[in-house]
Amino acid sequence: MRVSTAEQKRRYGVPAQAEATRAFVKQRATWRLEGTWEDLGESGSTTSRPGLNELLAEIVEGRVDVVVVSSLDRLGRTEAAIWHCLWQIEDAGAAVECCDLDLGEPGLDKWLTIDRLARSVEADYSRIVTRTQSGRQLKAVDGGWPGGPAPYGYRISGKGAFGSTLEVDPTEAAVVRLLADLVIEGGSTLMDLAEELNRRGIPTRSGKPWTRANLHRRLKGAAFLGEAVFRRPDQQWGGHCTRLDDSGQPLYGESVVIPLPPILAADRIHAFQRALAELARPRRTPLGEYPLTGRVHGPCGRPYVGCFRSNDGVRTYRCSGWQQNVSCGCPYLRADYVEEQVARYVNVLLASMPLPDRPMMPLSSEVQTRLNLHVERVRSLERLVAQCAEELDGLRRQTLPSSVVAAAVRQLRADQGALVRVLAHARDWLEELDAQAGRDGRLSAVLGATAPDSQDL
Repeated sequence: MRVSTAEQKRRYGVPAQAEATRAFVKQRATWRLEGTWEDLGESGSTTSRPGLNELLAEIVEGRVDVVVVSSLDRLGRTEAAIWHCLWQIEDAGAAVECCDLDLGEPGLDKWLTIDRLARSVEADYSRIVTRTQSGRQLKAVDGGWPGGPAPYGYRISGKGAFGSTLEVDPTEAAVVRLLADLVIEGGSTLMDLAEELNRRGIPTRSGKPWTRANLHRRLKGAAFLGEAVFRRPDQQWGGHCTRLDDSGQPLYGESVVIPLPPILAADRIHAFQRALAELARPRRTPLGEYPLTGRVHGPCGRPYVGCFRSNDGVRTYRCSGWQQNVSCGCPYLRADYVEEQVARYVNVLLASMPLPDRPMMPLSSEVQTRLNLHVERVRSLERLVAQCAEELDGLRRQTLPSSVVAAAVRQLRADQGALVRVLAHARDWLEELDAQAGRDGRLSAVLGATAPDSQDL
């Protein structure tokens, strides 16, 4: 069972899905319900979800023979997601049944049926997305808040209503003003600012301590810009980025600048932006890679971080306690030396483990099995596409009445088009499996050696 965040808000149906699947199982005397798995707030466009992954593990263990879904769109909301979920389940060792329709027997008829249904599901999903995005665009143009969490420093007024807007949150606004003062005054690093907020007992919105990373994201936010931008094409990271078209423009509408009730005066915003640019200016010497950052702890208990000593060009690790008001005094560690020692320790640990107990080994064989099964599926689809092409050539040479030939040609072309679409999805999934098997193969080659070298990873 699966519901997205939007479907949860509309009270869309995990209870209804559960009732439908239980009734479906009860109608089959030889079936027994092994368990139920659900993904709450999970998008239908993804193929890796916690509940689904747990179910796949149960199938691999041989405890599940059939997976029942109330409707096909619970597997996914796009054609690719539906096919990928379906193939994952089948290759793990189970069949898929839908409560609201019969998918047919395995083979050509089932592929054609699922293709027709999957196209319908994606078309419906596209209509919902377009309608939703159009409504959000209109709301943003009118100065309202189009959805999602409010920027730091603000809260949503009239949340859930059509005319919801942003208003200043007094508690967070005080933090915004404090940060602006600290940054403009200068002399502090981002880490210093984060430590100052933590020292004052000021938590983040989620109640966690401030870090350099989450503070930097907040300092680049709307409160410190004096405006919010809906559909920003220049921020393309994380899971909530603006979807762009091939030309790099927002896919569902133009960017909209939403004016905000000010927390900082305009001259204060300009001064803050100048000071922040100086505070976060790029280093002249890149830090490089420091794989042990956060994994080594000093006598004071704080983690070590990578540190490039530009005066002598030496890579080191230093304790983060050095940035406290009273330095902890933990020694600097030469990066090459400490990384060599850690690698040596890990190699000895891996060599002491029996081969079946070494990490990643079972996963590699599982992925290779799935890859082999899917290769056969791709070949089968290629044969069916070729067979359709041969039958079309044969029909064109027939001497039957033209109307009969035309009807048969239309049907064959429709079948061929469906199979070509399915084959395209199958080849995409094959590329993903092949890449995963390649990664796991390289890991297994190292970890399966008598004396493995972790640096080869």
